[in-house]
Amino acid sequence: MDKLPPLCSILVLVFIFTHKATVNGSSNTTGNDKIIGVIGAIVDNSSRIGKEQSVAMKLALDDFYDKFNQSLILHIRDSQGEPIQAALEAMDLINTQEVQAILGPRTWEETSLVAEVGSQNQIPILSFADTTPQWAAERWPFLLQASPNQFKQMNAIAAIVQSWEWRRVTVIYEDRDSSATRVLPHLSNALREVGVEISQLLALPPFASSSLSRELEKLKEGQGRVFVVHLSLGLAERLFEMAKREKMMGKDYVWITTDPITSLVHAMNASTISKMEGILGVKSYFPETGDRSYRELGFWSDGQGFSVNLNENATYNSSMKALGRVFWPGGPWNTPRGWTLPTSANPLRIGVPVQTSFKEYVNVEYDPLEDNTSYTGFAIDVFKETLEQLPFYLPYNFYQFNGRYNDLVEQIHLKNFDAVVGDVTIVSGRYQHAEFTHPYTESGLVMIVPVISKTSNRAWLFMKPFTMAMWLLIGAINVYNGFVIWLLERNNCPELKGSVINQMGMLIWLAFNTLFSINGQRLHSNLSRMAMVVWLFVALVIMQTYTANLTSMLTVQHLGPTVTDIETLKNSNAKIGHCSGSFLSNYLVDVLDFNRDNIRTFNSTKDYADALQNREIAAAFLEVPLANLFLAKYCKGFTMAGPTYKVGGLGFAFPRGSPLLPSITEALLKVSESGRLRELENNMIASAKCQDVETDKETPSLSPNSFLVLFIMSGGTSTLALLGIHSACG
Repeated sequence: MDKLPPLCSILVLVFIFTHKATVNGSSNTTGNDKIIGVIGAIVDNSSRIGKEQSVAMKLALDDFYDKFNQSLILHIRDSQGEPIQAALEAMDLINTQEVQAILGPRTWEETSLVAEVGSQNQIPILSFADTTPQWAAERWPFLLQASPNQFKQMNAIAAIVQSWEWRRVTVIYEDRDSSATRVLPHLSNALREVGVEISQLLALPPFASSSLSRELEKLKEGQGRVFVVHLSLGLAERLFEMAKREKMMGKDYVWITTDPITSLVHAMNASTISKMEGILGVKSYFPETGDRSYRELGFWSDGQGFSVNLNENATYNSSMKALGRVFWPGGPWNTPRGWTLPTSANPLRIGVPVQTSFKEYVNVEYDPLEDNTSYTGFAIDVFKETLEQLPFYLPYNFYQFNGRYNDLVEQIHLKNFDAVVGDVTIVSGRYQHAEFTHPYTESGLVMIVPVISKTSNRAWLFMKPFTMAMWLLIGAINVYNGFVIWLLERNNCPELKGSVINQMGMLIWLAFNTLFSINGQRLHSNLSRMAMVVWLFVALVIMQTYTANLTSMLTVQHLGPTVTDIETLKNSNAKIGHCSGSFLSNYLVDVLDFNRDNIRTFNSTKDYADALQNREIAAAFLEVPLANLFLAKYCKGFTMAGPTYKVGGLGFAFPRGSPLLPSITEALLKVSESGRLRELENNMIASAKCQDVETDKETPSLSPNSFLVLFIMSGGTSTLALLGIHSACG
């Protein structure tokens, strides 16, 4: 739809329209007066702005006549704020007065009916309505919007809010005004594009009085302190009068008014103006003369931004801060925070879980003698360190919660807690009730299983130092060297002669005897001595290596996990465990595809250890930081196995859109980057002293089982020799 430039006044638009009528239409002359056209106007004389419009139009006609010596015939009709009456007046102006154009009306309900009448009669309608839908141009081609576009104004408000880095706003609008319902979606979209959330929409009835006080009290109880007000002038005056009475026009409060209020500030009396000091108003710009009851900060232009002036040398900036200091409510020049901090009289209510499996993270203890509850643990320490990094004081009280973690986080949504501190995992399902800080621990889910010795058959352990290929090579080299020596020495040594069986026995004896003795004095050939020396050197290296490797295997335990992957657990229908009250129950079933009947819950680390040792469960699933703590406490007998499954880690929970959340997250990152977080974590793990530290320092004794096969071989060989002697004697 065609729109006139937003920085032009309505009266200038009238002059442009009538000037075109002078060029294109005929004129009537009465004496020296030249009448160039007949126009109509529809206003609401029951409203202040309607009366002002009537006066302004008449004054504009007088000025036009004085300047151009030409006149227009103007017929003004009163719609009384009723759309049907406005349509009837439009038909009367067209049929009876034969007007060439109609100005007004101001509301969209009236404009839509008048536009239908104008299009049927092909009479231009210049609408003063704040908003006009884009589809209206196709339906009513003779409808023109003569007032500035309110939708662009919403972008200006969003730019203001973004400039001062406010994250949440409360929008107050009039329930009767249908233009508000069309403006609100545009305001919401504009704020969303700059990362700002509307925390509350407050609809006020047109004649609010007693209810207005109650609504303001509710707003005062909340933390939000940035208010965008889109009301009619009369209701806005009552609102700010009540806000002044409720002490909501002081420090840290921000009030932003839209054009329906700001454009009529000049019509307010001094008493009303005094109650609105510090309010930031947005309105369409028209050049003015004379004194103003407000301070003009600058201008905002769509697509360009903020500027101090509108001349051709103007410098534009995306931030309103370029316009200079702003006198905010309460008088200070400092920028309001946009939200209020908890006070000592109303401290932050922080929920802390009681049913935690790891007391090192969160430990809640009640002292009946002192009638006092203490809150300790790693999560509590991290939270306190985080608060020390904040640039402001944040009072708080801890409150214990004896229930599931999901229910604990939901208490934030139910407004029973203002935050949750503990070993709370960041998972997507909890985001419908709260938002989380940056995780303060490593994220991930791992499997803890018992360990077993990798050496399953210790009786054959003496074979393990060398591979089968190595044993075969040693045997082959021994036989080969024995054959060489036998071949070289048989002519000089009668013992190497005889039957084939005797020579075979001597050959084998020579082959393996060289590993343990030199026998150099019994060799007659220098070639034999040369072969023997080299082989003895090789044998010495092999023997020393074998001895060292076997010693290591006998004295050092080689342990491995009983289960290496979750598929083994699922295929064997094994039982598994996790912390009671955590999110893992659904995760193990829905994501890892375990049978729910095979899942057990535990309330302490000792319960985990006992269940794993007694084979009640085959594996326990813990988050990485909790698994590290468990293994630090039970350093012998358990290990991590399988891959690490990504989850969100542990974090602190706050209400969705909480103004505290960015500050808390930034402070938490400072704690992490300074190394203090790692220090707290190391102290926690060090405090979990391993229960088996002393036994780990002792060398385990070796049982006969480790040498059983060797004893059998030795005893068996001797027995065979004994039997051979007995047979020979027989």
